[in-house]
Amino acid sequence: LGQKGDYDDAVRIWEEMHELGLTKEGSTRQQSCFTGLMNAAAATGDVQTAQKKIDSAPYGVQLNAAHFGCLLKACRESADAE
Repeated sequence: LGQKGDYDDAVRIWEEMHELGLTKEGSTRQQSCFTGLMNAAAATGDVQTAQKKIDSAPYGVQLNAAHFGCLLKACRESADAE
């Protein structure tokens, strides 16, 4: 979903996984799934959403280089120099 830019489905699945306890704070799964969520926003060039996700770091995500890489990808995909 992340690579396809299907952000709405990525959010839905992230929330379902969280409700089921599958995204325990600090877990590898949590980090990977959040990266996928960020990547979905980035693939569409949605810089604002990607930035909001970075700023809020939902559910205790520990931000890493992959998350910031997704933010850069969103900037690139948006093709907006601002």
